[in-house]
Amino acid sequence: MIFLDGTRMNEAFVCKRNNNNIEWRQIGKHTTPKPCPRASQSCVVYEGNAYIFGGQDDDNNKLFDLWKLNLSTETY
Repeated sequence: MIFLDGTRMNEAFVCKRNNNNIEWRQIGKHTTPKPCPRASQSCVVYEGNAYIFGGQDDDNNKLFDLWKLNLSTETY
């Protein structure tokens, strides 16, 4: 999840190093449901899945949800 011009965006990206270049690719964009836009979340990658926990929504309410993004299928 990222900020763009001060607005929370609901996008996830992976990067891959190719020699001296880093290539970014958006993932999970065609899957539903997916987490709401958030900031200050925690994320860990384990056994091919990214686990996203908590954070704050657009109104700065604290979130206590847990999401799993499968990095192979790119689905939540």
